[in-house]
Amino acid sequence: MARTAPVQQDQWLSINQACDLVGRSRRTIYHWIDKGLLTVRREAGGAQQILASSLFRDAANRPLVEVAPAAPAADAFDELDTE
Repeated sequence: MARTAPVQQDQWLSINQACDLVGRSRRTIYHWIDKGLLTVRREAGGAQQILASSLFRDAANRPLVEVAPAAPAADAFDELDTE
């Protein structure tokens, strides 16, 4: 899965950005769109964009994907040799 920059909940994402963010395939994202689970808008050119916050909640406010908590950053001093 590609690393992405932090995303704001009110940010609109491309299909590819959504895939990268949640670690799911384009097919899954389109399936969720077809089921009405995602908030989607169309750009003037016809491309779909997904509201970031809708990627993590379905209509019943249940998680679509589980997000693992971020690993704590390694302390810079942990890597120093103290001998």
